[in-house]
Amino acid sequence: MVSLDDLARETSADPKLAWQLRNIVSDKLRSAHERLLLLGRKSASERVAAFLLEMDRRLVADGIMCLPMCEYDIADYLGLSNETVSRC
Repeated sequence: MVSLDDLARETSADPKLAWQLRNIVSDKLRSAHERLLLLGRKSASERVAAFLLEMDRRLVADGIMCLPMCEYDIADYLGLSNETVSRC
């Protein structure tokens, strides 16, 4: 674990590190924001569709999508029942 004081000192001494850290934090915040929207404002079908699109962007190899989790885990991740995921 790095203290905020140490982090501030290192990033002030190394602008490239500060830029890389900013990019990482920005990506993580964007991802968290998208997840909150997914869970809070979208219908079940939209949640499943968004999940599949995300997996398509991240995991496709040679035109095949292998999901990294079973239906029950997907349902839990999306805040839905496994029956709802199955119907969607």
